[in-house]
Amino acid sequence: MRLLRKIWYRLNLDDCPDLAAQVSFYFVLSLFPFFLVLASVLGWIPTTERWEGFADWVTTYFPSQARRLVLTTMLELSHGYAGFLSLGLIGTVWSASSGFMSLMDALSIAYGVKDGRSYMKKRVIAICATLVAAIFVLASFALWNLGHAIAGIVTSDLRYFIFFETQWKFARWLATLLLMCLGIDLMNYFLPAAVLRW
Repeated sequence: MRLLRKIWYRLNLDDCPDLAAQVSFYFVLSLFPFFLVLASVLGWIPTTERWEGFADWVTTYFPSQARRLVLTTMLELSHGYAGFLSLGLIGTVWSASSGFMSLMDALSIAYGVKDGRSYMKKRVIAICATLVAAIFVLASFALWNLGHAIAGIVTSDLRYFIFFETQWKFARWLATLLLMCLGIDLMNYFLPAAVLRW
């Protein structure tokens, strides 16, 4: 009970619920401009089988009820794609980097250090973290799509792929886990104000 009281005291002392709310709010806020970027990208793609494949790839992990709404909105926005591309990119980078700035404050508090960095330095670090996170997200999607593509090629060309199917799935999961661990390590190393070992 003493341990639980101590945890509760520190939780309230550091404003952990408010910090968590800030971080999640900014990252969720960055989703809307991200869809503007996707909508503008859709405007560049002619309506063919590839367009349908791209739209299906974008909404694959959405709940089934939200897919139609998202696709309809993206199609409507895609008519003025040039303006939305720049506006969406700026909005996405700004709101996501604000999420990373909140995460920087939260990690500095978690490590028990006072963050004395200037606003501009923190904003630059947050924007760099946003761009690196975008690369990691694209790499994750590419990894899974490449895995599906290679699996399709191997199964059509080589009949003995059935023996390697489990190992192939395990390798893809392991590569994704390593990518995720590297991303978390990068955040823990560069974002807080504390000087940490890698």
